[in-house]
Amino acid sequence: MNTLLIIGGVILGLIFLVFIGVVVYLSQKGKNQPPSFGLVEEKYYVCSKHQLLDGGVFGKGPKLKFPVEDSELVCPRDEWEEINKKKFKKLATKWYGKDWNSEVDFWKK
Repeated sequence: MNTLLIIGGVILGLIFLVFIGVVVYLSQKGKNQPPSFGLVEEKYYVCSKHQLLDGGVFGKGPKLKFPVEDSELVCPRDEWEEINKKKFKKLATKWYGKDWNSEVDFWKK
């Protein structure tokens, strides 16, 4: 009887540890991204601290991120600020020299 209680306690302990691990993993996932959306929405974000930009039509496209290469810079989710398309394009040109003439019509407006 005592052996069953010990085994049951160990199993419950392992389940608890797995649960805590999943919670910690999910709480950290996506912290280096601007707020995401389940719906298709046109939004633009800037992380001024690291000069990161992410914007366009989330969930559908077109969408652009700057810098375009995989960056090691980390910008926590709460440091992203929502901006308008005009400011997004202006900052991309200022910080990254983006030429909007080579983009699809969506970005030329």
